[in-house]
Amino acid sequence: MDRKLILTSPNMQAIAAAVATSSGAVLGEIRWDAFEAGWPDQVVTDETLDQMRGTDLYYFGSLRSPGDAVFDLGVLYALWAFDAARVNYVLPFFPTGTNERPDHRGRIMTAKTVARMISVIPAADARSRAFIFDPHTEDLPNFFGDSGARPKVLTMVDDMKAHIPSSTYAIAFPDLGALKRFGKSFEGYRQVICEKERLGGDKRNVTVIEGDPRGLDLVIFDDIGNTCGTMLACRETLMKAGARSVRAAFIHAPLPRRSWARLTPELFPEVFLTDSCPQTLVEIGDQCPHFRVVPTHRRLTQLVREGY
Repeated sequence: MDRKLILTSPNMQAIAAAVATSSGAVLGEIRWDAFEAGWPDQVVTDETLDQMRGTDLYYFGSLRSPGDAVFDLGVLYALWAFDAARVNYVLPFFPTGTNERPDHRGRIMTAKTVARMISVIPAADARSRAFIFDPHTEDLPNFFGDSGARPKVLTMVDDMKAHIPSSTYAIAFPDLGALKRFGKSFEGYRQVICEKERLGGDKRNVTVIEGDPRGLDLVIFDDIGNTCGTMLACRETLMKAGARSVRAAFIHAPLPRRSWARLTPELFPEVFLTDSCPQTLVEIGDQCPHFRVVPTHRRLTQLVREGY
């Protein structure tokens, strides 16, 4: 399948356009609207339908909010009927926080619910897949069914590391979960390992359990930034333990309710994050010049060009 076609949700438009330009793929068009009650009113244009036949189709999705799911999945459930050779769902940020572990017998596992919704996307081809960057739990692929869009996990860690050289920075992991996910990726870096205790609400008690922060320029590396409570508590602990400076790094930065405003340059001279949650960057605008955005479009261009 030499012909590549990209469709996109409104939230991913800028990233999809950059990937289309750099990969040589065609960027199709969906007209996005809603009825008065808020339900989707979406139309794939005639020109895009004519281009779609026999293509390797990549749909760039965004599920940052529950409402996005109705718009995104509505399109995906319909695309298989428009004669694409293969339909692939590119979802850089899989949108769950902590509800993916059965820590209570009554816990509704949100991650599994979303995975089921993606699993039943009709597959135009047995090779149709979903692509997700750095999920919060390594068990995520097991939440999907055996048919439909099975996920392939991609990573932005190497792209992030290019901005965090080992000659300049040491890495701090805020908890054992982050160490488990990323520890091997940062071999060759000086490392400081912390552990946290949740005290209720946004409060955390963070302790250093391995490594010496004294005199180091540290980057706290984590996968997702939400309230930033863990990041702030970890910074306080590291500075009290003698770190020279502390920076923050998130692969995914949904940062709801303006929590990004807590990451001030006085506390964190630099904050590294990807654009996997583009709505956050639109909200921030030019208010945080110390934020360093690592773009996903290079990795996505490679995916569209080379397939998998």
